[in-house]
Amino acid sequence: MKKVLIILFILLSGSLYAQKISVSKNGNWAISKSGNLLVNYVATPASTQIIANHTIVDRYDDIPANWIDSVKKMFVTIPGESHSEGYRTGALLLEQSNATYAVSVVESGTPEAYTDANLRLSRATWGNYANETGWQYAFQSIDAGGGEATSYIYNATEAARIAAGLAYAHANDLTIAAFGIGYCYWDGWYVSYITCIQAYIDYCTANDVPTKVFFTTGPVDNYMSEATEGAYNSSLRWTYIRDYVDADETRILFDYADILSYNDAGVLQTQIWDGHTFNVIHPDNTEGSVGVWGAGHIGGNGCMRLGKALWWMLARMAGWDGN
Repeated sequence: MKKVLIILFILLSGSLYAQKISVSKNGNWAISKSGNLLVNYVATPASTQIIANHTIVDRYDDIPANWIDSVKKMFVTIPGESHSEGYRTGALLLEQSNATYAVSVVESGTPEAYTDANLRLSRATWGNYANETGWQYAFQSIDAGGGEATSYIYNATEAARIAAGLAYAHANDLTIAAFGIGYCYWDGWYVSYITCIQAYIDYCTANDVPTKVFFTTGPVDNYMSEATEGAYNSSLRWTYIRDYVDADETRILFDYADILSYNDAGVLQTQIWDGHTFNVIHPDNTEGSVGVWGAGHIGGNGCMRLGKALWWMLARMAGWDGN
């Protein structure tokens, strides 16, 4: 085998010395001037789109130190009802297990001022449907159905106030680096949710607000993990959101549902309804750990997975290429 490699190297060296090299359009192959294939010298670049799903959970500790420092300068807010607690609890659990991933969580009042000592994580918005101004820590109902409805039903008044709140934060030294809505139990239309998030993205682009707005998927626990038509329909909502994000590489997704459907060993949990197989929460992610049980309707294990994926996503947003 060594003789074969040596002969091949000599032949290629002579060809490279004598002839000019050109590169194919796809960037994969070096071609001699005479058209002879020489060597596959570089792989096609991978997609640069930021998708935080189960495949990247264990890559949180690949983040280089300089990009960890960049995340520690961020103010991130993920408003929502009970399920949004999983994001914050997960980040706190990760810090408990490794102080490198420092985080502070503010649940009321004025958000923490700029610091480079820790990630600032919250669910605060400046204004909501019921309040034009002021730091708010809960969505307000636009009908009698409860606060969760506002999280997903597109309402022009609320959308305008929350979007303007992103600009307000930026103008007042509290720039929100990343903003997403933490889906909760609600059987509403995913199209309306997408309309909300896209409206915030468009607003930030039009008004030079540097906030990166990201999409999320939602719960796969409790009644959404049962073998029922309703649970199956919920899984279709998450698929629709994924498809929408996939259509534009500039869109960012935190795939909450996918992350919780797998355990730390990479095992997927599914259900079957009427011949349709769909993903549901893995039982391991309902278990408690590190002194936490049942945060945001899931266990500490599930929260920890969310926290790890969140740091990975934020580092990518900061500029890390993921390698």
